[in-house]
Amino acid sequence: MCGDSGEMSTFPLLTLPKELRLDIFTICFVRGRIVISASSDPRTAGQENSESITSVKPYLGILGVNRQVRDEAKTVYYRGNSFELGPLAGIHHLFPSDRYAFSLIRSLTIGFSPNTLSPKIRDEVRHGYRQRWVDESRYEENTVQACQNRARLLHNAEKRMLETIWKMRVLDLAAMVSLKSLHLDLEDCYCPTGCCRLVPALGKCILEMNVGQKLLAVSDFQVHGTLGLSERLQFMYEMTDLPE
Repeated sequence: MCGDSGEMSTFPLLTLPKELRLDIFTICFVRGRIVISASSDPRTAGQENSESITSVKPYLGILGVNRQVRDEAKTVYYRGNSFELGPLAGIHHLFPSDRYAFSLIRSLTIGFSPNTLSPKIRDEVRHGYRQRWVDESRYEENTVQACQNRARLLHNAEKRMLETIWKMRVLDLAAMVSLKSLHLDLEDCYCPTGCCRLVPALGKCILEMNVGQKLLAVSDFQVHGTLGLSERLQFMYEMTDLPE
């Protein structure tokens, strides 16, 4: 800000009432929906939602004023926006350097799809099995049955890896004590090859992470996707270990 003499002057932000500071931070950082990708951090969060993050970037310098301003602005950012995890993102990408932020976020959408298994990890799984099969082929005959068995082994290995990554996506939900809205997107809840649905398997993953009751306790808990009634009920039974 320039004074009458044309020299730069400092705006007394911290002398304003807290309510006014929070209003300023709301204008700067609240954009509604923020999509988080695997490479995001608080300064580039929502890079998949280019319109939102572009409008936030000019104000990121505020975060470097001091700790008080950073904490107030961070609280407004996490509480005021609705976050959606991209296919390769885990919950930890929301808070790469500050675990306290787990207690701030109020609205979260998580999608579960085969795209959660990154091409790099999938290639590593396939490479390991292919090397093993090369060694086995020296002693075994490459019959149709042998090829089918190998395909089944690879399918199951990729499915287990995908389920492991899904567990990581829901592991930290129990620490999000301020969560008011949680939406699970199960539209594309398939195995990596797309041949079978994994909705019940996801329910078991949630049960194993002991967060099923936590999810149901969220006031706005919703499951999205084209699910039949039996599939939806089976998912709820699996995630909470309720008797059918």
